[in-house]
Amino acid sequence: MKVVVFGGTGRTGQHVLTELARAGHDITLYGRRAPQSWAGKAITGQLDDRRAVAHALQGADAVVCALGSSRTGAVCLPASRSVIAARIPGLRYITVAGAAVDVPGDAKAMVDRIIGGIFRVLMRKMLAERQAEYQDLAASDLDFTMLRPPMLTDGPATGNWVLSWDTPVSKRIARADVAQAMVAALERKDLIRTAPFIAAAKRKPVT
Repeated sequence: MKVVVFGGTGRTGQHVLTELARAGHDITLYGRRAPQSWAGKAITGQLDDRRAVAHALQGADAVVCALGSSRTGAVCLPASRSVIAARIPGLRYITVAGAAVDVPGDAKAMVDRIIGGIFRVLMRKMLAERQAEYQDLAASDLDFTMLRPPMLTDGPATGNWVLSWDTPVSKRIARADVAQAMVAALERKDLIRTAPFIAAAKRKPVT
């Protein structure tokens, strides 16, 4: 599969590149600058330059967006809007937001709602943009999947992750596991136009 990656130089994006390469996908990085450590294909351009993004996506089967967020906002929103505007039939779009983003049908536990409320106060702009990203994707005809993890941690992948539809099953998950799930989602038609939570699975006690 020919995959364009946004945010491949980030802490989660680096794991995405590893998983894509392991799965044998044809990878092209797109961003403001090409990383010095990347020996593969790369295209430089702005994420809000719709013409440049559309050109970069010609011939691609999918986009994996591993862009991060900050208190001042998120570059994910112009990126997703550029992809939507490209209107490429059958294009798969995988992105990652956060558990604080609300989606119709959620049944978050009280503690998750409290945490979400704190995020809305402390990171109002960032969360507003992430929420707008979901709303834009849901209103489009793009074959998207938005994974919503809780707190991200560093460390190697465990493979011990699970998707859920009403509330996260844990409060943390490794970035490497999120990357693993994002790449796995490329092949899952059942996840098209959905936004499941992803979290570390609860291990069964050893007997």
